[in-house]
Amino acid sequence: MTLGSRLKKLRLDAGLSHAELSKATNGAVSGGNISRYENDIIFPTVPTIIALCNYFNITSDWLLFGMESQKKAEVISDPDLQYAYEILKELYQSPNPNLRGWAIITFENAFADYIEEPLQQVQKRKKDA
Repeated sequence: MTLGSRLKKLRLDAGLSHAELSKATNGAVSGGNISRYENDIIFPTVPTIIALCNYFNITSDWLLFGMESQKKAEVISDPDLQYAYEILKELYQSPNPNLRGWAIITFENAFADYIEEPLQQVQKRKKDA
């Protein structure tokens, strides 16, 4: 099986046309090139490979070489939790310290049952080290 055949299988299993896959990846994957990738006429660029792997939640080893497990380990499978995580991550990375603080508190409150050590203590410990 080639990269092209693996990509085609992923796309068809997801029920997507070339244009739909391009749109689903916010244009990171050119709709015009998807057919060329699938037919092994051209090889996708690294950013395209990353976009495909992220969209299909697969490893690059599987897409490129057919090696290892196809699926990445799922950290968050619920779309709403994934969305909340992405928002908190963006806020935490903000240059505004108030937004970072709010993100830390929100994260700690939302996942208090799942984390043993509050994030602020982890940060303090890393800063002191």
